[in-house]
Amino acid sequence: MELLVELASLQTAFLTLDEAIKTTNRRVNALDSVVKPMLENTIAYIKVRALLRSLAPVSRMRAATEPARS
Repeated sequence: MELLVELASLQTAFLTLDEAIKTTNRRVNALDSVVKPMLENTIAYIKVRALLRSLAPVSRMRAATEPARS
């Protein structure tokens, strides 16, 4: 009888662990499919903005030194 109680206790512990693993897997999948792409897009946007900002003074200098075209 004690063996059955111990087995039932172990089964309950395994089911609880199984649910925790499933929840963790869902969170990891959400990070991979939602959060990671959003962060990658944000990083790409920041890089483009930084590049444009670094090029802006060069184009302003070029526009100031070139004669106006008619």
